[in-house]
Amino acid sequence: MIAMRTVHRSYAVTAAICTAVAGRISDTIVPRLESSVTRIAHPYGVMDVGVKYDGTRLATARVGRTARLLMTGMASLS
Repeated sequence: MIAMRTVHRSYAVTAAICTAVAGRISDTIVPRLESSVTRIAHPYGVMDVGVKYDGTRLATARVGRTARLLMTGMASLS
């Protein structure tokens, strides 16, 4: 994804699903993928995309993403 002539640092879920499905369709520019889970790396982490594609339609899609650390801290219990 490009915004203001700069590649966006995250990767959209919809684009990840499309990439994973394209990896299961022959004659696409995405390399042929045999695994049921596609791992897509981006500057903010890694996205695991699982799709079930039967050759004519997408049956299911699931996405898991890593999240960046927002805060660390300590809690005092008394």
